[in-house]
Amino acid sequence: MASKTYFSEIDVIKGIAILTVVLEHSFAVKYVDLTGVQWCYHTVEIIKTFNMQLFFMVSGFLFANSKTDDLKRAYIGKVDRILIPMVFLTVINLVLVNALPSVINIEEETSVFQQIVNAVLYGESFWFLYTLFVLFCLLIPVKKYLTPKIVVAICLILVLLKELVDVKISFLQLNHVLYMGAFFLLGYLSYGYYEKVRVWVSKLYIVIPLLLIYAFLYPLNNIACIHNWILPLSLDIAVVGGQFYLLIGAQIKEY
Repeated sequence: MASKTYFSEIDVIKGIAILTVVLEHSFAVKYVDLTGVQWCYHTVEIIKTFNMQLFFMVSGFLFANSKTDDLKRAYIGKVDRILIPMVFLTVINLVLVNALPSVINIEEETSVFQQIVNAVLYGESFWFLYTLFVLFCLLIPVKKYLTPKIVVAICLILVLLKELVDVKISFLQLNHVLYMGAFFLLGYLSYGYYEKVRVWVSKLYIVIPLLLIYAFLYPLNNIACIHNWILPLSLDIAVVGGQFYLLIGAQIKEY
């Protein structure tokens, strides 16, 4: 089994994605809701347009970087890294929701049994980990068949499904699997062209226009294709490109 390559810059991008998730949930907690303040509202809305998509793109990139051909080992790895932590966090969440409901953002009361069913079938609060785990379960067996042409074809199908059908199946988080799956596969695809992508997106003449496109189209966020694809892709690529630009600039200063 070949060892996978370590990308320090990808860790930085993961850190950005994690920080945006924390920030997104910092403006509205029980009894304190700052989203009525315009700048707070737009901060949350801007974060929501790109942060989870960025998270799934990075996950797809790292999936492509994993080298094991042993299906059993691959599944055990995902159980250890995703499923077990998700179950642990779910248990903690269930305890807090039922023991300290006054400090948890819960709009309606449900039985403990229903909460467990919701967690098992729908992922609930940890939908992103649930979605990621389902994606891995689906893609690990077919990874060796995921050529660039097939990945592009699948992405196009997922885009068409989102725009023409907009599948809304919460069971197994299939709605998120289909939508975030497109970003996951884009990240997977970028791995094979990493050096070229890295150089291309780090150019300021790429990053700045992307930021301008985002700023210009943000007021049109209610249009489906803009909300689903143009805004997240433009800002995700700008964030990645900005990170690479700073990294390359720091390396140049060392010489």
